[in-house]
Amino acid sequence: MIRLGLIVLCLVPGASSVARGEQPALPVVGCKTADAQTSSSAGDWRLPRDLPKTTAAPRGLTLRQRTRLVTYTGILRVNRNFQLIGPRGWNCGAVLAQDGNWTMTLAPPSKTPHETIEMDGFWGYQAVGEACPYFQAARRAYDQPALCRPPVRIQTVVRGPHLATVTTRSSGRVSSLPKIGYVLWYPKTRALAQTILGACTVGPETRDLCSTVLSDARSRQQMALERLARPR
Repeated sequence: MIRLGLIVLCLVPGASSVARGEQPALPVVGCKTADAQTSSSAGDWRLPRDLPKTTAAPRGLTLRQRTRLVTYTGILRVNRNFQLIGPRGWNCGAVLAQDGNWTMTLAPPSKTPHETIEMDGFWGYQAVGEACPYFQAARRAYDQPALCRPPVRIQTVVRGPHLATVTTRSSGRVSSLPKIGYVLWYPKTRALAQTILGACTVGPETRDLCSTVLSDARSRQQMALERLARPR
């Protein structure tokens, strides 16, 4: 029985590193990136170069979850937020718009994907507008209060001055699965407001992954925003 146990341990990917106390890793996959601030063509997609082969996996993942996840990474010099863990084999796109807002989307390779993982970042006036349905401070700062009504079918829990979690109920249609997500809102980051919206569709592929994916992204984003919000 001891010999059999040793053989099994050697065959499980990553099991030896976990046994030695090392943090498990996830493979890194390049995410096609478009930078509208430096390119005249919206379809000018590029892949990042010289990426590491792996990144540290979030703590608490089961072995089964680790085998289903990879780290998608865009061109980080375009935007430091272009990194997101998600299911293996999905399509990934990251875009920095001309106005400075950005988005990163993961979706399965299907013509009509029902499951998506998406991050959207806004700054300045638009950041206030995106945050105002969730935070009183943003509503007071926004000049169009009629646009600050909470979206329909969304349940919001404000966790603090900078974080709200949101749950979108299904509309009953197959193409409208429930979503969970969050809103990060910082009114002053080096004199500019910033808002980040994260959302994960809860479907067959993501049901047990959404919480981990969102928690990992939110943790990194919040640390970066906290640094920017500190007085110089």
